[in-house]
Parts: sequence; C-alpha cells; structure tokens
Amino acid sequence: MSQQKKRMGGMKLGDFGNTETPTESAPEDPPNVLEDELVKPLEPKPSRGKSGAKKPKQEKLVTVNIKITKSQQDWLRDTAQQVRDNNEEPQPAADRVYPQHLIGVAIALLQSADIDWDEIRDANELKKRLNL
Repeated sequence: MSQQKKRMGGMKLGDFGNTETPTESAPEDPPNVLEDELVKPLEPKPSRGKSGAKKPKQEKLVTVNIKITKSQQDWLRDTAQQVRDNNEEPQPAADRVYPQHLIGVAIALLQSADIDWDEIRDANELKKRLNL
C-alpha cells in the first residue's frame, strides 16, 4: 500500500473525484511562460495587399440533398470532368471544378435572371420563361 501512495502522490482512488481543496498546500508550480503569452491580446496582422483592403469573408458552405435524374447526374459529373481536363497544369484542390460548383453557378444564373418570381407557379413555367 505504501508503494501505491508514492506512485499516486499520496492520493487514494476515492480522492480523484473530490473537488474540495486538500488541507495541505501543494508547492506552487513555477510560472508558465506559455500561459503568460497566451493571455496577451493578439495584434492585428499587417495587410499584404497594396490597397490595404481585407479579403471578403467567404460564406460558409452548407450541405443540400437534392433529387436529380441519373442523366442529370451523369451530365454534371462528365461536364465537371471536362472542365478539369481543360487545364494543362494540375490545379490546386480548392480551384478544381466539381458538380457542386456547376450547381452553384446555376443558382447564380437563376438569381441574376430577369424573372418576376411572384409570377412563377411551377418548374414548367420557369422553363418556359427561360426558353428551355
């Protein structure tokens, strides 16, 4: 038992969940330099651009589940692959085109279309307005 007390610093198994402070005072630890540095407020980084303007904050991406036909899925996949193949040099992962990018562009096209959305009643009417 004395071997266990030495290895556990004199604590018993029942003392581990105890939130009360012990009656004996433990020796104080030396100040931690890293903790002191973490408390300091962060200084703003200098901007790298010539104009000093900050980059616009990128909007957070969210997942959307949609149902499309198999032929639409194939077209999206094949078209995205074709766009990737158009590059002679390998592109960084963040710049590669995937089907979700094509869908995002399609949404941007719909948003910029000159359509009175109060008049649209269904997808067929929208297709007619877009001459599809």
